[in-house]
Amino acid sequence: HKTPQTIALCAVIGLSGIYYAAFALLFVLIATLVHLLTSRRWKQVLDGIGVVVAIFMFVVVSVAPAVVYHVQHGPNTAAAQRDAAESDFYGLKLAQMVLPAEEHRIDALSKLRHDYITKFPIPSEGNSTPIGAVASVGLLYLIGLAIGSLFLARKPSNEKARELSVLAVSGFLVATIGGVSTFIALFVTADIRSWNRISVALAFFALAAVGLLLDRALAKWATTRRWITPVVLSVLLVGGTIDQTTRQWVFPYRETNHLFLSDQSFFGDIENRLPKNAAIFELPAVSFPEANKTNDLAGYDLLKPYLHTQNLRWSFGGIKGRFESVWQDRLNASDVSKLLPELVAVGYQGLYIDRSGYSDRGAKLEDDVRAVLGDDARLTNVDNNKVFYDLRAYADRLRATEKVFLESQREDLLYPVFFEGNDHFYGIERGDEGRWQWAIGDNAKASLDAAAGASKTPASKTPVSKITRISFDIQTATGRNATFNITWPDGSRQTLQTASTPLHVEKTMALKEGRYNVKFESNAERIPAANDSRDLHFRLINLDASPG
Repeated sequence: HKTPQTIALCAVIGLSGIYYAAFALLFVLIATLVHLLTSRRWKQVLDGIGVVVAIFMFVVVSVAPAVVYHVQHGPNTAAAQRDAAESDFYGLKLAQMVLPAEEHRIDALSKLRHDYITKFPIPSEGNSTPIGAVASVGLLYLIGLAIGSLFLARKPSNEKARELSVLAVSGFLVATIGGVSTFIALFVTADIRSWNRISVALAFFALAAVGLLLDRALAKWATTRRWITPVVLSVLLVGGTIDQTTRQWVFPYRETNHLFLSDQSFFGDIENRLPKNAAIFELPAVSFPEANKTNDLAGYDLLKPYLHTQNLRWSFGGIKGRFESVWQDRLNASDVSKLLPELVAVGYQGLYIDRSGYSDRGAKLEDDVRAVLGDDARLTNVDNNKVFYDLRAYADRLRATEKVFLESQREDLLYPVFFEGNDHFYGIERGDEGRWQWAIGDNAKASLDAAAGASKTPASKTPVSKITRISFDIQTATGRNATFNITWPDGSRQTLQTASTPLHVEKTMALKEGRYNVKFESNAERIPAANDSRDLHFRLINLDASPG
């Protein structure tokens, strides 16, 4: 009679995100296995297996669109590549759960947490895992109960507490650094890496254990001294709330409200100014998803325009490693004299700049933009940290004199030959040298895609060859010399000897629409794992394919 409710609960778990679905599957499997070993009641075992299958099926439903896209378009390791070693880096630590939260109301406890975070290695997601004093007592009780049951001749009197102890200890042994999660990452999947997030489930088990302890402790006063129970529960509730609501959770609501209303007015003005479905390019150029902070600009701040407009199109949000993002990397974002014609060529009608993304608050960039567009095209927000430039008048002037040039620019930008992410390289990294990608191992293939589009002749609709120049710098991870054999898409081979400094490589060839590989074979040595846990042998710096 509980089947519909069970299926509904499985649906909620399976459709709520891969992490908590995985944790639920883990605990159901543990409970089913323990039940099989202790009671051998097959009906309950089959019930547990049924729950596992139901949750798994709902997980399959939730990830099906991503799987279909992956099959159609191939892998994209640039977007969210996970390494097995990250399961240890983001693993669970007992100390991080039971130590006080950072910025605790009691300064000594706050300092204890801060010292632990700053002085101990492997930070994990440390600030998100404290479970509070009440739950910590319950967790330590469950661990002690599990250990004690190994030496007791009889079972503990509280069967529910014993079951909770099995789940809590098993979950901890799986998720802790170097625990079972390490082997899952090595031999099953590295996609679930932040095992510290299981602390939410462990905290629930711990609080349930505290509840069971209180039931037993207060039972004898249930009839004679009824006031004791509400007093004890009130003290725990108030004390636990004070313990876990630290200063870091006091959000700047007034400031946030001001910023939201300011953005609403600013982006509303832009939308009223432009025609429906106008396209606006956003600067600074930030990759998506999982971008690092750019000066004072957070990784997803460029999504804010989407919240306040209904009929405008914004450039940010193309998945890195896919064409929607890769073509933007070809724009000359640092050279306004080239950037503005490129934006016009592909149809942008506005330029939005978030000044917080620049160390000089965008002063140099805007000086160059105003020199071309003038001040009449500019619109700023009340806080003077966001600015918009209308490109339409400039675009009309440019099209009147440079129509052929703009069409050529559009072709090169929207139908490029470009490198796409694959499982031979780690994701794109950026620094003073530009952008680079580390190869996985000493041999690798870089995937090259000659995009379809206007390169087809209007009459025959057949692809024509594009003269393409491939360029990059290659450097070993250790800085020691190595020999590289490169096989190019046209079948030619090239042997290079690297030194301690990056070696520049260029190759020009004709490529038709399709996918190609640039194959690298080397004897480059791996960097010591103590320096980086990834399998790093060499990297390609500023890898690019451009018109020859």
